[in-house]
Amino acid sequence: MIGKVLAAALAASLIAGAALADPIDDLLAGKTDPLTYDFGQLRDQPDADAWLKAAEGRVQRDLLRRRGIADDVAWKDARPTGCWTEAEQALLRGVASARKVKTAADWSRANAEAQGLEAKRQSVQRILFSGEASPYEQLNGVARRLKMAREAKDPILAELFRRNAEDNFARMSIGFSARHFLAPQASDAALDLYDAKADREICLIDEANLVWLKKTIAERGWFRISRDGQQADDAARNLVQHADDDPAFQQRMLAVLEAELAAKETTASGYAYLYDRVAVNTGKPQRYATQGRCAGPGDWRADTLEDPDAVEARRLAVGIDWPMKDYVARMNSFCR
Repeated sequence: MIGKVLAAALAASLIAGAALADPIDDLLAGKTDPLTYDFGQLRDQPDADAWLKAAEGRVQRDLLRRRGIADDVAWKDARPTGCWTEAEQALLRGVASARKVKTAADWSRANAEAQGLEAKRQSVQRILFSGEASPYEQLNGVARRLKMAREAKDPILAELFRRNAEDNFARMSIGFSARHFLAPQASDAALDLYDAKADREICLIDEANLVWLKKTIAERGWFRISRDGQQADDAARNLVQHADDDPAFQQRMLAVLEAELAAKETTASGYAYLYDRVAVNTGKPQRYATQGRCAGPGDWRADTLEDPDAVEARRLAVGIDWPMKDYVARMNSFCR
């Protein structure tokens, strides 16, 4: 009888120990696959909200260490190069999404919602890239770029416009943008899970565009307005703008655009956007207040400015016709 009691106590102890085990350790070590893991289980941890907050910090710190980023660099200030793997993205977004639900069942519903949203995104992409009309006015810019790609006589311009359309579609269909039209009713948890794939797709597109752009510009020079048109100049500058993994390349292109601007072969507004991007990516104050980040839901803030009092005048001088209050209001709408 005593033996049975001891056996039952031992079994209960093992069960309790398993319940209290820290699953983040196994996820980080690769013993548990984040791509198939039910992150809703994390809500079963004692004091789940506090535990998940700490767990998210641990995951972020571990992933930054893998990129060689020091522990004293905050997640929001880190600029890791290269794309997160599928597993890393799933882990980041899985823990983040678990923080935004109340129960494991809520997480399961959010996961199903995210899968449905991804299927919808793929369907819209097939429609657009097959040449059909855009089903959403917010994606008219993508359709316009694809039309330019189809009509371009120069195959290099056709490829430039196609890549620009792909870049634009990926960024317009990411969670904070998609909420405005593709998924207006989506929960925050569902958008986190959906963005695991969307974020990675953007990164892979940027990597491929950087390789293509370097090779193309080395062979033919900049896409000058007099030869290729302003739309090509804008498209090429946009791809440079997103080449954040190679700030040295961005700096070289900024010097190229400075010369092209003097020759009226690029636009002043395009130059201004790239100027600010390069400044921020190299740790310097920006000039035109085009770059910033979300400090919280509905709270976008411009990165450090070299002369805040002169921003409005400088923006007008280069043809950025959004007053700062309107620009900030628009950017606030992307912060969730």
